[in-house]
This record gives sequence, C-alpha cells and structure tokens, in this order.
Amino acid sequence: MIGLDGYTEGHGHVVEKVEDVARLPELSRVYVVSQSTLDGETWLQITEAIKARFDNTTVKNTICDATTDRQSEVMELCKEVDVIVVVGGRNSSNTKKLVKVASRSGIPAYQVETEEEIEPAWFKVAIQPGSRRCFNAQLAHHESR
Repeated sequence: MIGLDGYTEGHGHVVEKVEDVARLPELSRVYVVSQSTLDGETWLQITEAIKARFDNTTVKNTICDATTDRQSEVMELCKEVDVIVVVGGRNSSNTKKLVKVASRSGIPAYQVETEEEIEPAWFKVAIQPGSRRCFNAQLAHHESR
C-alpha cells in the first residue's frame, strides 16, 4: 500500500481496519482500492464503513481473484479439519492472510515455511479422546510469490 499511496501525491489515506475510518478527515470525494491480498471479510467491513461515512464514495475491488479463491478454499477446508497448517513464505502477505482467515474459524492455524517447522503437538487437539471427529489434518500449501 505504501507504493500505491505514493501515487496519490499526499492525498491518500491507508485504512487497515474498520476503526481507522473514524479517524479519516472530512473528504468530499472518496475512491477506495484494496491491497491485492486483503481478506474479503475485512474489505467488506471497511468499505461499508467508508460508504456509511462519506456520501461520494467509489469502491473498486482490487483484491486478486487467486487470493479470494484461496481464502474461500481455506474457509471451506476449516469446516472439515481440526487443525490447519499453511505452508508459505514467512514474510508473505498472502500466507499471513490465509492463516488469519483460518484462525477466524476457531480451529488452530499455523504458518510454516518448511516441514521441519511442523510440531507434532499441534495435532494432539485432533486426536484427543472424546473428539467428535477423527484425526483429519490437512496442509494448505501456498506458494509464496
């Protein structure tokens, strides 16, 4: 977003969460774009808050289709598993967003770069006596770009 903000010649504002909308100055015209890897739920919450506050608002969803697809796949996968491990670059925004999306589902979610980082203890939650599901852990592999 820093690079994109540079194109606004000092007229841009970076909003990372809904609470930031209240801190924006009064604006007569608002054009909203997204970091291409922002998760869809956060995007919707932020854009709704901006539209509620500013009358003259144009919203352009610039979230990458592949990002949206991966996030949807992770949300669906979280309905079927007890633990999720996202494999991707440590500094990858896409990987971090996938872990965030998975964490919202209420199951443990972990980010690793290599299989050596996987901890067997992460999977104990899935095989505790009385668990309603049998052990069912899958890796969501995400290539860092």
